[in-house]
Amino acid sequence: MLRLIDEASVRADLGMDAITDYVIATEAAILAATTQLSARLRTPIDRATHEDTFEVATWDDRRQFRLSAGFITEPPVVFWGASADAFEASPLEDRRPWIWDLERGIGMRTTRPSPGVYRFVYDAGFVAADAGTPQTGIPPWLAEAASMLARILMTNNPALKEAGIANNNEVLERALADTLAQKARYAPSSILPFAHRVL
Repeated sequence: MLRLIDEASVRADLGMDAITDYVIATEAAILAATTQLSARLRTPIDRATHEDTFEVATWDDRRQFRLSAGFITEPPVVFWGASADAFEASPLEDRRPWIWDLERGIGMRTTRPSPGVYRFVYDAGFVAADAGTPQTGIPPWLAEAASMLARILMTNNPALKEAGIANNNEVLERALADTLAQKARYAPSSILPFAHRVL
């Protein structure tokens, strides 16, 4: 399973030795932090191919499309159809009218989108490294957020409190909240998909 941060680095931040119980507790905290961050950021973390379908009913200025996933590897392939049952076989080749925030998974048309149905196919998320191999490709801010959350979770563990392992959780929680607020997948004027599937 994907781990956003290396176990040894979290232990080092807490001043913990590589004792088996500490390693197990750290691994569990990292996995929990990864799951929680996925939920808080409203995006899956593990690599997958997604398909999102949107409907644009009228010509309007709502040109943002918020995909179901962030951390997109490259701009999506876009298909258009007059209706959900009438898609063109070939994708829209001209990607120039689109501006993508790949990390947040938000696309914006530079021109008004034609009424109809838009389908986006894209890869998103991270590929888990093999056991014993450092994880690569994680944005530094996300790795730091995972580290902060793992440390918060660990110092709330009663067994570790008894061992005298402590953080200033109030400071960490504020820093984590600030980081996630800056990276939120928030686009209040965006169109949301009416259908999503993982391919």
